Amino acid sequence: MANIPSIIKENYYNGQLLQVSDFITEQSFHIQHRTFQTQQTFSAGILTGLDISYSANTITVTAGAAIDNNGQQILLTADKSYTLTETDGTYQLVLVDAMVAIQPNQYQSNPNLKLIPAGQALNEGFQLGNITVLNKSVTGLTNKATAVQILPARLPQQQVPKNLDASVINSGVFNANQIPDLQKLNGKLSAQQVPLLQEMGGLLTSTQVPQLQQLSGQLTTAQLPADIGQSKDYVTFFADQTVIGAGSSIQLSWVAAPGVDDIKLSFFSVKGIINIQASKDKISLQESGFLLTPIQNTVYTITAYKAGVTLAQKQLNITVVSLRDLVQLQFSNNIPAADCVTQIRSIFQGVTAENAAIALANAGYSFTDTGTAIMKGYTVAPADLGRILAKAFPAN
Repeated sequence: MANIPSIIKENYYNGQLLQVSDFITEQSFHIQHRTFQTQQTFSAGILTGLDISYSANTITVTAGAAIDNNGQQILLTADKSYTLTETDGTYQLVLVDAMVAIQPNQYQSNPNLKLIPAGQALNEGFQLGNITVLNKSVTGLTNKATAVQILPARLPQQQVPKNLDASVINSGVFNANQIPDLQKLNGKLSAQQVPLLQEMGGLLTSTQVPQLQQLSGQLTTAQLPADIGQSKDYVTFFADQTVIGAGSSIQLSWVAAPGVDDIKLSFFSVKGIINIQASKDKISLQESGFLLTPIQNTVYTITAYKAGVTLAQKQLNITVVSLRDLVQLQFSNNIPAADCVTQIRSIFQGVTAENAAIALANAGYSFTDTGTAIMKGYTVAPADLGRILAKAFPAN
């Protein structure tokens, strides 16, 4: 019998003061439900990708997804390599789920590759194969991973009686060798023998479609599909970037659908709640570049109206980070200095190589790693690099 988990669900009520633990409980409720259902339905295995190759002392696994023995989904979004440092022997190549911080309040899936000695029990992750190592090089690879399968207990029992009369078959799929050659068929199907198109998932050919002038009668309103107004996307709302450096600007854009006669942009600033409306000639119904410079994390709300009635409302969360806080977070999460510089240049507008180097040094990155990262991320002459590092590391 399966071990049925006891899952706690958050109980919300008006006036409740929500804390971080409440949101964690809410997330955990959904994660545990999904994991338990996956574990009870599917075997551990590969969903897609995760092909293994090797060259000398490097093992490479392509992007892909898998389910481990605990029902956990492991998502590898980009090819990943592992450089051997192990002694001679046979190892299990294991893909282990892991998360990496990409913003102060956001994490992203970034699984790790590990080599675990053969025969040692796996407490986590999913085994992709067995690797034989000799003199810091791969000399043998055995793929151990299989595709995800539906557990036998979840498959319906199928029993086909002998000498089944084909006339009683009303569902299922033919194998190719059960379908006779078309040229061996003759005669015509009657109207009663033609299945409904929606049950076949097919299309009529042009020769099967009658000419409109041969049809008579009129469609009644009852035969027309209802206009599901509440599902219509009355306004789209987006920004050129959602994470910016302090002092940088964002460009908001929106497009209102036909029928919308007023748009209101709302947000909170140091001056209080700001409301800007099209009906007051402050903004337009269609806007391709509305510039703002938030000084803190800000939620922007766009509301679409028709004759004073709210049709739709969309929100954007803009995160504002300081150079110091971003670099410190990257260092705390063991992000390489070169990757940190790449993120600095993508988020902060006009940050100089000198300021980037000082931020890296203050966060704790080494003299060597900082110098290498600045050389890769900026175009600087050796003499300028020496000056920059001298200012970032005055003690050296």
